[in-house]
Amino acid sequence: MKILHTADWHIGNFSGPVDKDGQNLRAVDTGMCLNHLHDIALLRKPDMILVSGDIFHQARVWADRGLSEVQTAIRVIETLGSICPVVVMRGTPNHDGEEQFESLREYFSSSSTIRIITRPCVLQICGVNIACLPGFDRGIFRAKFPGLSKEEESRVFTEEISKIVLGLKAKCHPAMKSVLMAHYTVPGCNTESGQTQFFAQFEPVLMPETLDAAGWDLVAMGHIHRPQHVESCRNTFYCGAVNALNFNDEGQKRGFYIHDLDTDTHSFYETPARQFLTIHMDSRDIGDYIDQGYLPGNLFMESRDKIVRVLYTCTEEQNKALNRAEMEHDLYNAFGAFWVAGIEPEKVTIGTSKEELSEKTNPEKNLVDYLKEKGLPDADMGAIVEAARPIIAEATVGNQAARYTGAFVPISIEVKNYRNYSDEHFDFKNVSFCTINGKNGAGKSSLFMDAILDCLFEEPREGDLTGWIRADESARSGSIIFTFSIGEHVFRVTRTRTKSGKATLNLAEQIEGEWQNRSCEKLKDTQKKIIDVIGMDSLTFRSCALIMQDQYGLFLEASKEDRMTILGNILGLGIYDSMTIISKQKNTDVNREIIRKKDQITQLEYSESRETDLSNQIAHLEQAREEKSVDKQKFTAIRDSVAAQLQGKKQASERAEKLLSSCNTLQKKKSATEELIREQKAIISEVTPLIAQSDAIATGVCKYNNLLEQEKSLITENAMYTNNVNNLDRINGEIETLKLDIRKAQIRRQATNMDVDGCSTILSNVSALEDAAKQYEQYSSDLEDIQKRSQKYIALSNSISKIQKELGDARAAYNAEVSERVTTLRAYQQKAELLQDSECPISGGGDCRFLADAKNAAARVQPYTEACTRWKNESFAKLKKLQNNLKALESELTRLSYDPLASDNIKSSMATLLPQVEKYKNLDATREKLKAAQGQLQEIDESVSSLNQKMSKLQIDAVKVASEVDRHETAADDYKKLLSELAANKVWIEKEKQLPAAQGAAATAEKQITELHNLVEEYERDINDKNSDYEKEKSAAEGSKSLNKQLTDIDTKLTAIQSSMYDLTIQLGAAQQKLKDCISAKKQTSVLMQSVHELSHAAAIYETLKAAFSQDGIPHNIIRSMLPLLTTTANTILGQMTGGKMGMEFITDKILKSNSRKEVPTLDIIINEYGKDSLPYLSKSGGEKVKASLSAILSLAEIKSSQAGIQLGMLFIDEPPFLDEDGIQAYCDALETIQHRYSGLKVMAITHDPEMKARFPQSIDIIKDDTGSHVLME
Repeated sequence: MKILHTADWHIGNFSGPVDKDGQNLRAVDTGMCLNHLHDIALLRKPDMILVSGDIFHQARVWADRGLSEVQTAIRVIETLGSICPVVVMRGTPNHDGEEQFESLREYFSSSSTIRIITRPCVLQICGVNIACLPGFDRGIFRAKFPGLSKEEESRVFTEEISKIVLGLKAKCHPAMKSVLMAHYTVPGCNTESGQTQFFAQFEPVLMPETLDAAGWDLVAMGHIHRPQHVESCRNTFYCGAVNALNFNDEGQKRGFYIHDLDTDTHSFYETPARQFLTIHMDSRDIGDYIDQGYLPGNLFMESRDKIVRVLYTCTEEQNKALNRAEMEHDLYNAFGAFWVAGIEPEKVTIGTSKEELSEKTNPEKNLVDYLKEKGLPDADMGAIVEAARPIIAEATVGNQAARYTGAFVPISIEVKNYRNYSDEHFDFKNVSFCTINGKNGAGKSSLFMDAILDCLFEEPREGDLTGWIRADESARSGSIIFTFSIGEHVFRVTRTRTKSGKATLNLAEQIEGEWQNRSCEKLKDTQKKIIDVIGMDSLTFRSCALIMQDQYGLFLEASKEDRMTILGNILGLGIYDSMTIISKQKNTDVNREIIRKKDQITQLEYSESRETDLSNQIAHLEQAREEKSVDKQKFTAIRDSVAAQLQGKKQASERAEKLLSSCNTLQKKKSATEELIREQKAIISEVTPLIAQSDAIATGVCKYNNLLEQEKSLITENAMYTNNVNNLDRINGEIETLKLDIRKAQIRRQATNMDVDGCSTILSNVSALEDAAKQYEQYSSDLEDIQKRSQKYIALSNSISKIQKELGDARAAYNAEVSERVTTLRAYQQKAELLQDSECPISGGGDCRFLADAKNAAARVQPYTEACTRWKNESFAKLKKLQNNLKALESELTRLSYDPLASDNIKSSMATLLPQVEKYKNLDATREKLKAAQGQLQEIDESVSSLNQKMSKLQIDAVKVASEVDRHETAADDYKKLLSELAANKVWIEKEKQLPAAQGAAATAEKQITELHNLVEEYERDINDKNSDYEKEKSAAEGSKSLNKQLTDIDTKLTAIQSSMYDLTIQLGAAQQKLKDCISAKKQTSVLMQSVHELSHAAAIYETLKAAFSQDGIPHNIIRSMLPLLTTTANTILGQMTGGKMGMEFITDKILKSNSRKEVPTLDIIINEYGKDSLPYLSKSGGEKVKASLSAILSLAEIKSSQAGIQLGMLFIDEPPFLDEDGIQAYCDALETIQHRYSGLKVMAITHDPEMKARFPQSIDIIKDDTGSHVLME
């Protein structure tokens, strides 16, 4: 039993080239792989083919494309179905759509060899159970198990899948081998990139223990694209995909399995899958390409006919200079790449002001610099740094923002019932440098500023949390969805709120195309997590990333302390807050331990002073315990005497009880005897009526005997009547049986007549059957010839593929060698040119060492050129030879004239002729059958005649017997009446039998009554005697109550004495233990004092770390170190706006807080204006404030865009007021400078100024109509 096992065809289009007819060539690759599968199936002739899911690549495609893909699948399945039975099972719904499989099911509904499976079931094919478990459809399972969390879903769905697998095995026929088809992940398998796949938290899986428990002979899996035998469970195989799909498949084989269940062998057949290749280039390679203009052959020579991507590392300058289009052109033309999937940077080293910012160095390095500044000795610094390392590690793990690096880039914003917008979605993908235009009130700020702020922080400008919901009666709730990326991480924030105030907030991260929930249980915790993820709170975000018109002065108008906080957030210094908290907690813990140990020392010192008192206490306790022992002996003797007296009273009481019990027993016996007397009297009363009937009984018995005599005369007549009735029934039964046999014979005769007619028809067409047999033999010969040509066709195809690969490798090697030889020849020629331009006075250059290398190069130009020519000719000859070999093989393949469909046509014709051939082969048997049938007809006729004769004789006998039945019928009736009278008189016979017993019972009862009266008198005498003895013993037992009380009092005193002795023993043991503790306390005190000294040193270290990590420590130094850069950037922009008349100065200081008497760092901002006194920001005019604010905002944005950690990938800014023409142009210049310096930065500016709009290459218009606001992008 051979089973071809395939899956994951993924029929459909992929990113790649198309031919002149618009056909996707990667889809053509998949078709070639499926054709190869068909050719191998023709050659190996499996008994069945199993396709374990994912036939299609996409479930939802355009109608025309979807129809084409379904037609492709039908063609492949149909050709496979002509070889053997095929089972096609649906995979995951995102690949195998419901409509696609419904089309397949309808098309193959009448096929006897092809089965389309969409639900779990068990089939019996070729004597094998085929159990089918299609891919996971989450909707079906969620309908069955509603309301589960994702973790619960994974567990519950996995358990349900296990039940289905075991249920399918239970439905299998036990005498057949069983195969499971499934489309799931089995924990322990190797995925596309090679790692082992364990239980996924949010994905239901097929557990190995379930497969082992079911005991399948083969598990034919789909879903994982890497072909493999799963080691975690027996007989389980993934066949893998037939073609490579993406770069996860790079370097892996693709194909299918043929499993032989009889020999337990599993053969893998590789398909001609398209190969993927990743080429890595470093900064030196990129520099060489930019300088020389051609690609190095050693890196790219394997690119031919492959899907290639280039990942490179370079500097920012190299990245700008790199011509990716030219590199792509070289890959296609010089190296023959099939498709260039991408040329992308892995890492771009930015050499701007990043490295000048202090926060780029790690916290440990900053700590060392801080400690050196404080003048601490190296020995102390080592201990402090060592203590800081776990604090830094803990803060880094707990700092959400530290986990993500890269630019914060908006992806899309989507709103429903938000302010003026009913339902709007905007994608930021194509935005780079753009203006937002529209009339006042159209909704410019609403979508591109308020919506983002409300989604991330929900701080509406109205103050009312429901204020952003659209003012429409039909709008009962609103929602905002903001999607953004931080580096390679993609997040989505969804916020909803009803007009009643109910809100929801969700944070999700996109992992491999699926949204994974990152929300917390409480809304406020989710809000905090969003702030942690983006690394900015609302104030920081509005200070440098999203600048609203009425909030230009947000940074400059903030308090001096808040400015430091905002600047720290922009620089990503929040981790120092965490380290401060951790240091403070550790310092608190250490101080708490110091206090605890000091308390222990105080207690131990107190114990040492009590040693003499404890010795005296022990002696006193021992004396008191001895006195109590004497009292215990005295009261024990008294107790024993009282207990003896009480025992005598108790024995007398026990005897009295026994006597009383005996009296009661005798009384019961007396009562029972009196009851027996009454019973005997009842017996006499019962039998007296029967004894009185003795005369009537004698008369009745006489009558019964007379009736018996009459019965003897009638019994013979009744027997003859019964016998004749039975004979008549038997004869009638035999007559009915004969009638049934005659009917069966007549039916048999009709069937035999049909056989005679059929055989006669066949024998009349012998000539036509002979022609069909000859034609069938000719077809068999033709089919054998085609199969031989098929083997030769496969061998030639493999040879052609091999030579094509050799030819491609040779061309790639030739191109690489050409590059190297051209480089060498150019170098010789350039050096030789020095001789012409040297102006050396000596003819030929003399022996100058300067020109010696040039002369040597000039001498080598001609020989090297000739050597290159010879090498070129030899290479061309080799290439020509390979090309000739390829053409010869292709010609031979053409001459072979092999048509794969010819085999199917011949098989179809042979199937049509097969019934006639079978009839021709069986002609002799048909003649024999005709002869036998004719003989059977004669036998049947003779049998029917015999049966009719028997039935006539039996009918005559029936008439005779019926006459006899009538003759004896009167006597039979008399006999029945006599039997009734006998039954009525039989009662006297019974009474005759009972009479003697009744007479004896009456006599016995009279005798027993006399004896029982005597026994009653005897019981009365015994009862009187025992009552007398009882009174005597009862008197002797009196007085025990007082003795009991006396004994209880003595026991109470003994218990008190015993308790006192126990307490004294406990006190004595405690005092002795305390005395031992006093002796050991002296030793423990010195150990604790040493521990307190060490903890005090640790507390001092944590105090130092707390100060270092606080706002007054390292963060203050970092901010102070970058202020020159901030000042320079701001003044450059401000100078452009004011013609150099204004400047800005940032000054750090420390002030004493009145409420805590603690110094805090502050940031003051002074505005300098030419010819005027320097003034604080708040003292300037409106226009001056706007210019200063704008300069500060843009400088902060540039710093945020260039810093380490999370950079700024967006700058959305509303039009600043109070700017003159020069100020507007300087504002635009500043925006352009930032955008050019950070090309990934998305700049969007709201404006009403046409001149400003002309400076931006992109434009968005906001319009408002009766349905609300809408976005139009040019």
